[in-house]
Amino acid sequence: MGKNADGRLEVFTVGSDGALWHIWQTTAGGNWYNTWFSSGKLSTSAEIYIGPAVIQNADGRLEVFTVGSDGALWHIWQNSPNGTWNTWTSFGTIPNVQFTTAGPAVGKNKDGRLEVLIAGNDGALWHTWQVTPGKNWNNWDSLGALPSTNLSTAPAPVVSENSDGRLEVFVASGDRLWHAWQVTPGSWG
Repeated sequence: MGKNADGRLEVFTVGSDGALWHIWQTTAGGNWYNTWFSSGKLSTSAEIYIGPAVIQNADGRLEVFTVGSDGALWHIWQNSPNGTWNTWTSFGTIPNVQFTTAGPAVGKNKDGRLEVLIAGNDGALWHTWQVTPGKNWNNWDSLGALPSTNLSTAPAPVVSENSDGRLEVFVASGDRLWHAWQVTPGSWG
């Protein structure tokens, strides 16, 4: 679920057709539309494989992230706050790494840049981030592998912002909870 810039809630799910479906309130705190809207499949050759993560960009536009059946991270975003939706765009894959079935987590840096974190089958947490708020994205970067930890069956990571603007990410594996944090807002060190 995400909140539009005007306060209306919008709910997202994956349909049995492999497409993203969503429904939203007609007014903030009010009734809901009677009809679900489809944003379609990721491409002619890829369906949504892992459920969506939703966040609001610095300018108020909602953005949705998911992993496709092709193993790539995909995203779609509103063209303007509270507005229509763009088409799906792929971030591609990471050479020799597959994303786990847990899905992505997304957080917002202190300066408004979004950052996506996802576990790989290599035991590492991977991330990509907006170069400037609401704009282009950086290449994938690894936060490193967790010692003696298999993230293949771990739940999705969870990311949140500290009061000083630094992001912290948590991932559970077996009987352990692991976490990493930015040393300064926007920098993992």
